[in-house]
Amino acid sequence: MIYAAEDNNGKYIGYVIYHDYDEISVELGWLLNKQEWGKGYASRLTELLISKAKREGKNAVIEYDSNQTVTKHIAEKNGFVYAGSNDGCDVYRLTIGGKKN
Repeated sequence: MIYAAEDNNGKYIGYVIYHDYDEISVELGWLLNKQEWGKGYASRLTELLISKAKREGKNAVIEYDSNQTVTKHIAEKNGFVYAGSNDGCDVYRLTIGGKKN
């Protein structure tokens, strides 16, 4: 599912992506308005979505264009590990639900 993301004042800042990826994993991500980049929103959203996946007993996946170096940094900072590519996107996985991918 795709959800609207807002800052603490209710201002729209972009979208959050969170949906089943496979039987044991959810895909998480974000698409933020360019003027909101560099404010820590993507890092905070990632932390919140990892917590949600953990509560659901799911692993997490982030897929992104390999040119998005900030996304790679956020994924690695949160313990995601490179797992290959899919349709031209890099795939990073985080095992948090107890089941290995």
